[in-house]
Amino acid sequence: MTSAPRRPNAPRASSPRLRLARTLGPLLIVVVITLLYGVYMQTRLAGDDAAAREKWSTLESALNERSQLALRFVDVVRDRAPQTRDPNGDRGDDPESLDAILDDVERAATRLDQPGAPTDRADANVALGDELGRLLGAVRDMTALRDDDEYRKALDALANATTAVSNARGEYNEVVLKENKIVDGFPGKLIAPLFKLEPREYFNARVVEDEAQNSGGAAAPYSSGVTTSVEPLPPADGK
Repeated sequence: MTSAPRRPNAPRASSPRLRLARTLGPLLIVVVITLLYGVYMQTRLAGDDAAAREKWSTLESALNERSQLALRFVDVVRDRAPQTRDPNGDRGDDPESLDAILDDVERAATRLDQPGAPTDRADANVALGDELGRLLGAVRDMTALRDDDEYRKALDALANATTAVSNARGEYNEVVLKENKIVDGFPGKLIAPLFKLEPREYFNARVVEDEAQNSGGAAAPYSSGVTTSVEPLPPADGK
């Protein structure tokens, strides 16, 4: 007696819970990955923002130091260089007289010492460099002044401060470039507003950017305003 052939088992219908798990599983994975990436981006943005704040604080300190040393340099030149100011304190009508230039340097140094946005302080820094260049040119032929120990010490200190500003500027702009690439990119543009983060200003003077646009080229090298040599030369770096 032969047995009847077995029929293959019919596929079991999946339960509603299993169907729901299969549907939501990939979606949950996407959500978890998105949340983890958001946390990573938030941590990275916060770290870059903190680094930029630290570099800006360092740059501000260097700018303030340069301002104070420029004022000290003006005092030394006034004390040791031949003066054109009359006893009443009138510097005369010549804008290129030594006293007039010293007054201009003093104003530029005071302006640099004022708080402000990076672009504003960069403008003030370049302006001080321009005025110092005029001053160094004005005392070029004053051999006795150039050989004076106090003058040389003041100029050396100012040159070192100028180098410190240049170094701090480079470090600050490098960090800002890194942060802005994330804030301006995707998905940074979506995440940054949640933490009230916006692209930061670079420490670039408007005059430098304007000259680059007018010439159709890249921005010219940063103006340090004073060379590291004790020789009283005009700015070598340009603007």
